[in-house]
Order: sequence, then structure tokens, then C-alpha cells
Amino acid sequence: MLGHCYEEANEPDEAKRAYDSAIEINPRQSSAWTGLGILHRKKRDYKSAMQSYEKAIEMNPDDAMAHSSLAVVAMILGENETALTHAKKAYLLDKTENPGIIANLAVAYHVNGEPSWRDIYAISLKIRGDYDVKKLERIFSGEESFLDE
Repeated sequence: MLGHCYEEANEPDEAKRAYDSAIEINPRQSSAWTGLGILHRKKRDYKSAMQSYEKAIEMNPDDAMAHSSLAVVAMILGENETALTHAKKAYLLDKTENPGIIANLAVAYHVNGEPSWRDIYAISLKIRGDYDVKKLERIFSGEESFLDE
């Protein structure tokens, strides 16, 4: 939790220390591995991010956020089939109906050339009204890359 708080406060060095400490105390803490992966992704160290997400999934195969986060990095690395596999898994595991997980699934379908499935999930976000789909629309139209953060 402390790592997530530091990350939200834009203090990545403190967040990393907190995640490392959590992992030292309990190496099976998948959320700490996922948090560490997010820090690596923000630094554009995609290989380390992927390794952290894979470790999170190894520790907890049902960690929806780890699967969704791994999907994002896989797309960045051009591993689109892997991305779709993990995005689907995240969606199936997610009990909270997290809009970010749904958006990542829509983008994974998009990069895999499946616009019908992409649109199903994008429209569901639009109907729910709890996610700004404008960025998705710009990604789908090619105006923006999903890499732009």
C-alpha cells in the first residue's frame, strides 16, 4: 500500500523502496511485483516491467491487474497475441469491472486487428459513462498511440 501511495504522490524512488521492502518481507505479494512493474514501465524499462508482471502472475495467477499491465507492455513490445491473451485473462478475472482493464482489452483487440470485439468493449465503457473513451477513439483512429501517457 505504501508503494502505491508513493507512486500516486509521484515519488518513484520511495515507491521502489516500499515495493522492494514488501517483496523482501513477503516475496509472494503480487501487488508489490505489479507496482514495481508499473515503475519500470514508467521509466520505459519494458523488459524489467515484463519480468515484474510475470513474477506477480507467478505469485498469484488470478491477479487481474498484473495480467492487464503485462498486456500493455506486451503491446508496447509488439507482442500483440500475448497482449490479447493477458488482456482477456485480466477481464475474466476482474471482479470490480475496472474500466482500465476493459480499455486495455479494447486496445488489445484493436492492435490484433479485431475491430468488432474492440468496439464491443469500447462501447460498453461509453455506455457506463465512467471512462473517458475519447483517448480510445483517438487510438483507434490513429491520431494517438497507446504509448502516449
